[in-house]
Amino acid sequence: MIDSLAIALVVIGALSGCSPGTVRINAAPVVGERAVFRYEIDATITRALDGEEPTTTRFTSTLLADQEVVAITEDGVEADITLRRDGTAPRSARVILDRTGAIRSIELVAGLESDELGLAELGSLLPPVVAPPTRRLAPGERWTISEGAVDGHGRLTRLGIIDDAKVAVVRTSVTEAIDDAVAGATSSATLRGELRSVATAAYDLADGSARRSSARSRGLVTALIEPPPWIDAVPAQGTISYDIRVEATRLS
Repeated sequence: MIDSLAIALVVIGALSGCSPGTVRINAAPVVGERAVFRYEIDATITRALDGEEPTTTRFTSTLLADQEVVAITEDGVEADITLRRDGTAPRSARVILDRTGAIRSIELVAGLESDELGLAELGSLLPPVVAPPTRRLAPGERWTISEGAVDGHGRLTRLGIIDDAKVAVVRTSVTEAIDDAVAGATSSATLRGELRSVATAAYDLADGSARRSSARSRGLVTALIEPPPWIDAVPAQGTISYDIRVEATRLS
């Protein structure tokens, strides 16, 4: 995922009888809710296959996303988004979000191809976004993260002010185990390894929206690439290293 897309959260301040200075960060997506985000992506990907000289690809892009929540399902939050990349014509996509609004998957809408947005290059190796616990949290409080292939820890680092708005700042550090099968046009590949990510997100205490987020992921995976079925050859082996940064800002 691209690491860092978010929708509204509800943050409830300290109630009478509760510990002073604590907050609760809890997702409450609403059908029809809209938001506009800017994503700045910077990725460096280096491949080394079967003894060949390594090749490095640099990917930088700015995406503007206008999203609207269309359904709440057991699998997550469905939203329609209009994406604009570096001044190109807008394209539409249906996305599946987790409860924090992070993109989990993209369905093709109106002929959209993921490689047009640079998503095919990054695949599923975008920094994972992990929601904070729904219980009340105090500044400095830490928690353990264990969600599927993702393990690590989080911390409510502080309560502060960004652009005159009171915010809660959450920092997470996680390791994601990678075990993906990727199907191409003529062959397939298996990727195994891990991705280590550090992310910081600031949540507005007035309306719960995620105002800003920043994430960086670094990882190394091994790749086993199967030849096309009509070619009699052994699979190619190699490694792929990743260094990915994603900055997200809510514009409205």
